[in-house]
Amino acid sequence: MHLRVWTVDRTLFQSFTNDKAINPLKNHKIRPTSSTQKPVHLMYASTGGESAMGVEASIRSVMQHTSEPVVFHYVGDSPLSSPDMSQVKFYNLTKVAKKYKLKYYTNPHERSEGGYQGINTNLANYARFAMDSLLKKVSKAMWLDADTIVRCDVVPMVRNALCNETSHNIIAAVPGERKPRGFPKEVRKQYNLSLSFNAGVYVVDLNKWRSENMSSKIRAIALMNREQKIYDLGSQAPLALAVGDRFEHLPWIWNAKVGNFNRTDRLANAEEACIVHWNGPTKPWDKDGIHSDLWTSYASKEPHPR
Repeated sequence: MHLRVWTVDRTLFQSFTNDKAINPLKNHKIRPTSSTQKPVHLMYASTGGESAMGVEASIRSVMQHTSEPVVFHYVGDSPLSSPDMSQVKFYNLTKVAKKYKLKYYTNPHERSEGGYQGINTNLANYARFAMDSLLKKVSKAMWLDADTIVRCDVVPMVRNALCNETSHNIIAAVPGERKPRGFPKEVRKQYNLSLSFNAGVYVVDLNKWRSENMSSKIRAIALMNREQKIYDLGSQAPLALAVGDRFEHLPWIWNAKVGNFNRTDRLANAEEACIVHWNGPTKPWDKDGIHSDLWTSYASKEPHPR
């Protein structure tokens, strides 16, 4: 499958944001990149409508700050409709779900409280487990949820993540601030789950993923959960159990949750965040979305088809 690289026309993105380039990485050492290196690959998924608007806004935010061309991949019901999204590689969600049996990853234990209704059966949430097959010739990729805005250059971060050849880490992500919740104690012990990460933003070594058949391991955990409930939520939980503590820790700036902004007991703040993430049921496109001003400057002014 031939992949087209998005070529950068910075003037195209001037109209989408008034956000000034920021550099919160001044205290973090990152090695320079070479123009001869392979392009960085990013993947998104959504079911269309407002979440597709979120994907478009996130892509625009990436391109506003990237130093090199980036290859974008999108799994959805239909291609992204905005004219500036024409170079995004599209995969039909229905076909992907059928071919890679995404329904076997879903969680039948529905969680409806707290605005999470439908999250366990939304197939777009499980497209991440087909990434190794969809990107067959790609060795490393970054997953981003639709409810993210990128405010730094992701290219150096992705290039430098998971570069230690002797490491057993499969994923690079921001570690959680507390012990993983939603699992019985014996389950955490069995899967060596003393610390985990939020799966809305992560870099994955696809070669290691393939060699260890991680998608099959995750599917086995998900099927086990159908017989005996060991977790509540969907795609995050089986991924966390399969990876365990085998993930490289990224600085918090690469997955700053908006719910942590302006809290004295958290490090996160909007000024230093490289990736802003509206994890949870309230999204930036909602009428009551918090810190939605960080998102709207990248959003299309035209309504997105449902």
